[in-house]
This record gives sequence, C-alpha cells and structure tokens, in this order.
Amino acid sequence: MQFYRFKNQEYVLAARTLGASDWRIMFKHIFPNGLGTIVTSIALVIPSMIYSETSLSYLGIINLEAGNTTSVGKLISAVQ
Repeated sequence: MQFYRFKNQEYVLAARTLGASDWRIMFKHIFPNGLGTIVTSIALVIPSMIYSETSLSYLGIINLEAGNTTSVGKLISAVQ
C-alpha cells in the first residue's frame, strides 16, 4: 500500500512528465522511498517469528529433534 501512495507524489509525476520510463521511476524514486517501510516491517516481524517458534516448539507442535538444532522452546520444555 505504501508503494501506491508514492505513485501520485509530485516527484514521480515530474519524472513521468520528463519522460522517465516506468522501471526508472520504480527503482530511482519509489523503491528508495519505500525502503524504510520494508526495513521497519521486517524488524517488527522478526520478534513475532521468534515468539511463534518458541511457543510451537514448547508445545511440541513442531519437532526440532531431527537435527542438531537448539530452540528456546525445547530448552524450556526440557527444564520443566
């Protein structure tokens, strides 16, 4: 949704008026301005994935005993 917001910005319309191709507009204007949104969303997803893996391995829903993997959920389950 953020990329669609940048689509109607003045600098994109100015680049389009000056004859820039769609690929140039995407990689020179829209992508660099949307990079902050991408980095922020990745930074917010990482803790939720760690929490999900910990919960699922503690409950035994996912099995991580097949290899030499260490999981926070398995460590908590072993201590209990």
